[in-house]
Amino acid sequence: MDSLLNKFLAITYPNVWKIAVMVFTISHGQAQIGRDFNTNKEMLGNHIGEKTLTAKIMVYDELRHHGQGGHEFPISKELRKSCRGAKMKYFAYLDEAKKVELAATTSRKRKLIQDELNEVKRRKKEVGGVLDEVNAN
Repeated sequence: MDSLLNKFLAITYPNVWKIAVMVFTISHGQAQIGRDFNTNKEMLGNHIGEKTLTAKIMVYDELRHHGQGGHEFPISKELRKSCRGAKMKYFAYLDEAKKVELAATTSRKRKLIQDELNEVKRRKKEVGGVLDEVNAN
């Protein structure tokens, strides 16, 4: 029912639509929350990351704030400037994530080798002590 009324009222009579939403919300107080959860479920798709989901929700909320369609959203000079560099920022983020992961992997490998070396030294010391006892007898 919401979708049907939204098609006809929101575009032609936006003020009437706002009143209708208020009236419908009185009897169905949790309907908007349910729609938001349904929208979030649709946005999740197949295994997207937390940052991607957060960005999608922010864009969706902002578009919803300015009306149902994106054609009503004001596109400022700052927004266009910000969007130009978004891809480069994303690639820089991916490069930084790779560097952090590589450093973590290297650190883990170094720790494993150091632990193994310490174990070998400990065993050598034990064997040396046993040999000293055998030679003393």
